[in-house]
Amino acid sequence: MKKDIGDHIISKLDLQDIDKILADELSGSELNTVLLDVFNRRVQQETPSSLLQKYESNKLVKPAIRRCFGLQRK
Repeated sequence: MKKDIGDHIISKLDLQDIDKILADELSGSELNTVLLDVFNRRVQQETPSSLLQKYESNKLVKPAIRRCFGLQRK
């Protein structure tokens, strides 16, 4: 099922061989560099209000129940 979703996204972007290029033609460090650059670009587009909006609308995120200070080792 995940492969079908990936194929759909790749075809929508008209980048038919991008998964093969990323997986087969780049070394691990080259792939990491590309992905870090992509994430950096995405982070640069964020604003405090957009982060708050994403936090509020994400059903998988919720505040911690316990106080963090109580978790520290003595």
